[in-house]
Amino acid sequence: MTSNCIVVQGHIPDFDVQGSLTALDKQEMMGLSLQHLRKNNPKTHIILTGHGHRPLTSGLDVCDQIYWEDKCRPLDSNGYVANMPGQFWFIGKGLMLAAKDCRTPIVKTRLDCLIGIPNITEHCETILKKEQKQLLLTQQTCWSERC
Repeated sequence: MTSNCIVVQGHIPDFDVQGSLTALDKQEMMGLSLQHLRKNNPKTHIILTGHGHRPLTSGLDVCDQIYWEDKCRPLDSNGYVANMPGQFWFIGKGLMLAAKDCRTPIVKTRLDCLIGIPNITEHCETILKKEQKQLLLTQQTCWSERC
């Protein structure tokens, strides 16, 4: 059993409130995202959490654990779950599943994210040790180099 863990969270609504992607488009993309994550993290425990349409089976098959609600919760005009900051419920479910098995370190990422660094948990742990920290936060705030 591996101790490293990645919690992946997402949702796939019936329609894209921010663009023109169909649910099937998102199911395919997020299924590929999970496959990519597994390819780069072959020994890491992957926990998928979320709601709405499920990613394609080819993506689900690479997950070690899944907590998924088949009905998508209401979304606001920005595509966020209404009255649920930071997708708290689903992230929390994934972290509780990881903690139940005492899996650390844990990397949390979005289902629509592609991480190009192999063995991301080990990479993050190296940064934490070097900086003598316990928590590593990253984010992308925009697509421009001027951010």
